[in-house]
Amino acid sequence: MERKYIEQPAQQPKPQNNDSFWQVMKPFVKFGVKTMGIMAGTLWAIVKIIPKPSEFKAEKRP
Repeated sequence: MERKYIEQPAQQPKPQNNDSFWQVMKPFVKFGVKTMGIMAGTLWAIVKIIPKPSEFKAEKRP
């Protein structure tokens, strides 16, 4: 018994439009922006905690 295969045309990939690209990347962009905001706030708090050199007063030695 001989099998005959039906030849199907090769499927071409769909052209990717900008809207679908943005829909894919949007969660990653939002995560990155939120992460940068948190890191900036943390850095700001650390810098504010570090004492300034002008706050130290040298003790007079006799």
